[in-house]
Amino acid sequence: MFSRLYISLLLLAVTFFGYGCDVSSRMSDEGHDKNYISAVQHIKCGLHDRAIYELNDVIRHHEKSPESSLLLATLLMEQRDDYIGAMYFFQKSQQEYKDEQKANLASQMLCSAKKKFLKTLPAQEETTQNEYELMLLANSLKSQNLALRSQLAKSKDEIVLLKQQLASVSTNYPTELPQSNFQKTKNVTVHEVQPGDSLAKISKKFYGKEQYSSKIFEANKNTLKSPNKLKVGQQLIIPNINVD
Repeated sequence: MFSRLYISLLLLAVTFFGYGCDVSSRMSDEGHDKNYISAVQHIKCGLHDRAIYELNDVIRHHEKSPESSLLLATLLMEQRDDYIGAMYFFQKSQQEYKDEQKANLASQMLCSAKKKFLKTLPAQEETTQNEYELMLLANSLKSQNLALRSQLAKSKDEIVLLKQQLASVSTNYPTELPQSNFQKTKNVTVHEVQPGDSLAKISKKFYGKEQYSSKIFEANKNTLKSPNKLKVGQQLIIPNINVD
């Protein structure tokens, strides 16, 4: 109950400090992001996991996103007990805010996250001297995490591009045999279907009789679904058989 109230108060604070009365002039690009708007609505509805995912996406796509960092840090602290993650994003928010009131709010939240984290340590008498090292560790881990997520997004874009290039190559270089009326190789004869062709006509052309059409169909079952569905330009293998 306390956590939801805490987050609701934070939402009110961000709204008051961030937008005021003149929305058009004071709302940042971050505030226009559809994922940010959706995240705020999800927080109000108690859908915190969705909000965390959306806020992460906003932060990844904007050079500066202090309000998303502030909300994300609060969710990590209050909903997931992820105090190291909360410290990182509170500090990020504090550094990116230009407004002193907003920066002070982020600073106060950062202190709260530090206290909560320090209480989880077994040797509390040493927490003061370890605090700076813990902050450095938190910053290092989160920086690595953000870099990995950025690289993952870049890799996904490269995969999409490679798939598009592969599709283009497949279109420009068909896998069918070269077109020709018919050609002989050492072990196989290939015939290109012409207008008016049927398996019976092709059989008569190569074997002198129409009765061997079934042999041609059997040899081309992998590409020919039906004996009656020939396509002009289609390549057919003409098997070598003993003609009676």
